[in-house]
Amino acid sequence: SQFLNEKKIIEHLSKAVELAPEDARYPYHLGLTLAALGERAAAIQAYTRALALDPANSDARRRLAELEVSRELMTGGRARRNRS
Repeated sequence: SQFLNEKKIIEHLSKAVELAPEDARYPYHLGLTLAALGERAAAIQAYTRALALDPANSDARRRLAELEVSRELMTGGRARRNRS
């Protein structure tokens, strides 16, 4: 099933991050996969790690910013609805 394939991809990328902790490509691609699956908090962590390793990675910076803005909009929307 597709879910099992996605889970395997995450497992393999997570293992790659462990085995090559200095390589920014693996946390970046883990972030891409997690974001595509809607795992925003984990994707933010992965992109943050990628940027710590490679601050010049503009794709990781942009994707991280998009997730953070999205999270703020979602959180802000809930807060506004709760005040009504």
